[in-house]
Amino acid sequence: MTFLLFQIHTIAQDYEVTEIQCTFGSGNNVGSRDSILAKLRKPDGFKGNPLFADDRGVDPEKDHVCQIRPDVSDPTGLKYNLKITDFGRCGVLKRNGFVHVRVWFPQFPGVVMQSDQELIIMCKPPEPTVIENKAAGFAGSFPHGARVSGVVEETPGRLEYEVALYKEAPAARISNITSSELPVDQAVPIGTKLQLRARISPESAWKYVKLMEVTVSPDPDDPHMIGSVALVKDGLV
Repeated sequence: MTFLLFQIHTIAQDYEVTEIQCTFGSGNNVGSRDSILAKLRKPDGFKGNPLFADDRGVDPEKDHVCQIRPDVSDPTGLKYNLKITDFGRCGVLKRNGFVHVRVWFPQFPGVVMQSDQELIIMCKPPEPTVIENKAAGFAGSFPHGARVSGVVEETPGRLEYEVALYKEAPAARISNITSSELPVDQAVPIGTKLQLRARISPESAWKYVKLMEVTVSPDPDDPHMIGSVALVKDGLV
């Protein structure tokens, strides 16, 4: 299965969270699993490492399921990689199709202070859908990896987003198209015209989101492995 990976930058106070991804495990898919991935940056001057706010018994630097580990490539020592592979741990909540997890940024290790900061990550893995757009002549027929949506709790308000990849529907099918005519699990032939769309909820306080990186990769854990294709890089198509 091909996965669509993307990067949305959001900033609240002094911390940062980017590259949020999530998937639900499925018994029908041998390779699928529960997962939340994100890149974190703690505020400048903070000495403590980020923790899971609702599972304080976990050591995220050593635990294999609930991970928040320093980014070894970051010379500042402020960046971390978050990875969760079991929604029954790490303080993860599942509600209305969303998964929620709270991350706590302590200013000093082992001390609770008023200046500590907290992040709530919300993500909703999308269901496979088929969409018709007669005006543009594009119809979606891609699996989970080509449609990513989620929610981030940030200032000035909740950011709800969706990024989707579409392929051009044959002209004969645009006027009379059904879901059975567009198989979901199908390879894309070389030369197929693709269209990338990103949108945010019209009810959100956010009015603008810039995609910094969009990569189609055969590996859900490595967006830059051999065979990957960069659709957007450094904010440029």
